[in-house]
Amino acid sequence: MSLISRYIDEDAMDSDLVAALRSRGVKAETAVDAGLIAKTDEQQLAFATESDCVLGVRASPGER
Repeated sequence: MSLISRYIDEDAMDSDLVAALRSRGVKAETAVDAGLIAKTDEQQLAFATESDCVLGVRASPGER
């Protein structure tokens, strides 16, 4: 069992990354899993916080 749980928002989702984390016993939840596609950054952060997850993000085009 992993000591760290990860929440990966839709901009950072990569199916290979999620599969690799999960295959190593890391709890990796995605925006798809949580039903949070197209939600605001604030909603993504709130979910990660409430779920005690580290939030994995990547800047969207135009946010850099």
